[in-house]
Amino acid sequence: EDKLEGRRIFEEGDQLEASFRIVDRIGRFHGSLFTQGVWKKDDTSYGRTESDLGRVSTTTPGTGFVTHGSVLYGLSDRIDAGFTGDWKRFQVSDNAFYNGDAFGVGPTIGTRLGDGRSIRLEGLWLTGSAGSGDSQLDLSGFAVTAGLYWRL
Repeated sequence: EDKLEGRRIFEEGDQLEASFRIVDRIGRFHGSLFTQGVWKKDDTSYGRTESDLGRVSTTTPGTGFVTHGSVLYGLSDRIDAGFTGDWKRFQVSDNAFYNGDAFGVGPTIGTRLGDGRSIRLEGLWLTGSAGSGDSQLDLSGFAVTAGLYWRL
C-alpha cells in the first residue's frame, strides 16, 4: 500500500511466482530448460486528491509464463555453440492490446571464463503478437542478447 500525504493512493495485488530449472551435460552436449509462471491479482489505484478519493481504478498488472531452453555442443574445452528457444505469454492489462505471446529460436555461442563465469551471445528470430483485431501489434523480428553469468 502506497500513501501520499497520509492518503492511500495505490494498493498492489497479491502475486504468486513459480519456476523450474534443469541443467544437464551429457558428453560434449549441454542442455538447459527454464520455465516460470507469474500469477498476479489486480492492483488498485485511488485518486490523488480529496475530490478524487471516490474514483478507483483496477488494473491487471501482469500474469505471464516464460519457457527458455538451449542445447549446446562443446566445440572445445571453453567454447559452446548451439540453439536456443524462447516462448513468452503475457497478460498485463484488461485491455487486450497489451496481451499476447512471442516465440523465438536461433543460434547461441558461449565461452567459459573459469571460476564459474561465462559469456553467452544469443540471436532469436521472433514471431508473435500483442492485442487482437485491428489493434494487433506484430512482435516479429530479430533479437540479440548478450549475457555475463557467474555461478557462485
